[in-house]
Amino acid sequence: QRRREAWGGESSVKRDANMVFLDLLLSRCCRRCLHREDFEFEAEVDANASKGHQEPSHTPSRYFLLGFKDRNLEQEFLEDLVGTTIRTRVLVGYCASTALFLFIPFMQSLVVYDSIRWFADQPEEYLGKFYIEDLVVKTYVPLCLSLVIWLGGLAGIVAMYSLKSFKNRRIAVLYLVGAVYLAYVAVMAYDFAIMCERWGFIFAGPGSWIIRMMFYDLPPLISLTFMSLPTLLNLEILGCTAMIYLVIVPLLSPRRNVWLDLQTDNVLENVERLSPIPLAHCAEGEKANECIMPSDITMSSGVIATPLAMLIAITLTVVIVSALLESSNRKMFSNNKIIRAQQKRLAATNAQRENLLLQQHKDQEHLLLSMFPKDVARDLIERYRAEYNHGSRRAVIQAMNPVGNLCQTVARMHHDVTILFTDIVGFTPMSQACEPYEIMFFLHSLFSSFDNLIEMDPELWKVETVGDAFMVAAGLGIGASCFPASNETEETVEYIRVESGTNDSLAASGEPKEFRIKSRKFRSRDGMFSAASSAVHFGSAAIRQGGSIFMPNGVRCQIRVGVHTGDVCSGVVGSRMPRYCLFGDTVNTASRMESSGVPGRMQISEATHALV
Repeated sequence: QRRREAWGGESSVKRDANMVFLDLLLSRCCRRCLHREDFEFEAEVDANASKGHQEPSHTPSRYFLLGFKDRNLEQEFLEDLVGTTIRTRVLVGYCASTALFLFIPFMQSLVVYDSIRWFADQPEEYLGKFYIEDLVVKTYVPLCLSLVIWLGGLAGIVAMYSLKSFKNRRIAVLYLVGAVYLAYVAVMAYDFAIMCERWGFIFAGPGSWIIRMMFYDLPPLISLTFMSLPTLLNLEILGCTAMIYLVIVPLLSPRRNVWLDLQTDNVLENVERLSPIPLAHCAEGEKANECIMPSDITMSSGVIATPLAMLIAITLTVVIVSALLESSNRKMFSNNKIIRAQQKRLAATNAQRENLLLQQHKDQEHLLLSMFPKDVARDLIERYRAEYNHGSRRAVIQAMNPVGNLCQTVARMHHDVTILFTDIVGFTPMSQACEPYEIMFFLHSLFSSFDNLIEMDPELWKVETVGDAFMVAAGLGIGASCFPASNETEETVEYIRVESGTNDSLAASGEPKEFRIKSRKFRSRDGMFSAASSAVHFGSAAIRQGGSIFMPNGVRCQIRVGVHTGDVCSGVVGSRMPRYCLFGDTVNTASRMESSGVPGRMQISEATHALV
């Protein structure tokens, strides 16, 4: 899929990373062949993280001079290179090249304008073969055209960096920079082809065209050394420059091959013309070139060879420096990609961890809601959230155990609550005669059916099971269909702990505990009737449900039920495996009503009978 996106469609990834001419051919015609891998930094970081390695063991492979084998990654690298890494260097280097052109070729031509006018005004007989009728025009037109090229390129580069439409197409800056330098070389090469012989005639004789090329035409190219352009682009600019100035123009000069100026006869002629030794000192019959000193020939050859050697040295320096800088930029780009991939993975890990923690909190809240009545569970959850949002160290530690601080939970006084106990008749003899796993399966089946009955009535709440006993409460005001708060009979009592060096200074010192009434709720008689009625209906259904199954010893199960209505106190006890418990004489009375009852029957107290 990624390859199809790379070669087709309107995706910006398919834009070729071509410079001007050379890699235009490579990118357009050979891109499919050059694309040899699809390197994913995220996959590499994940693979190394799974192995316990911090640094990736593999990096994107590269071609020599052509960049990454992943051409999409090469495109991204060039966009990042031009857009951020070398942006300042490109602008400064380009301005330096423009300044060098203005101060060397352009200003020098303006300085010698009067001399050029003098030569242009001389008769043809005086100047001979160097006479050019339109000397001024042919001198300044290439310079003015070069100035237009430099200024136009500068305006284009600034526009590309400023306009938002080029934000994702900054690689076009490389095209423009390469085109400007090559256009300048072409224009100055044309001027060089016309003026090279006239330059030698005016200044330094044969071979001085090399001096002109080095110190007049090519100084603007020196700024390529620190612009950090891709090596292939620098190699293309300098290679084209060397080909034009050293091969094409010298061999195809309009008048003759200027490389002939470096032959021995022409060098001797130049020495004879410029030598400080007067020819009158030559011996009689001795030719002029025979009395020239060897040092003069060496000096004349050095004057020609030195600029050529400097040109070669500068070219090699630019290529080597650009190669080193590009290698450093590619390494920095890969490191940045790795860092971004690691940050992305870390962010995903943190998000996953937060989601896991959030899910864990939800599960714990759901567990609390299943363990305690909704009011109690919500009070615990709100207390935990208040401490957690406060940011205390203690609250952060309790993130994995939000029920670890239940000692501050309030106690509630409930009025007119109906308590019900069930007991299995003959359970003790049966448990001695049967296997434990059979007993556990029997109890699980029976109590699960009781749980289903409780789920059907929101007034009921399963308090606990102890052995074969099953305890249910009705009228705690915890169901979905509870009566309004103003009609509920409930007092909430909060225990105020005094902070000290011990865990419980009140208990240690024997001082009286401090309580306060947090809230009061009252309920009508209709609510009490509904709670008692729900308990009685549950007892009847439990007797029927128990009678429908057999115990592991083959005896039909018989249930004994006791019910009583009165006041109770509820609260959460303990911090490890906390339990929601009910206390009071009502609980004891209901238990005695059950234990003194008849098998297969439900015994209710007078208080409960008065309500139902």
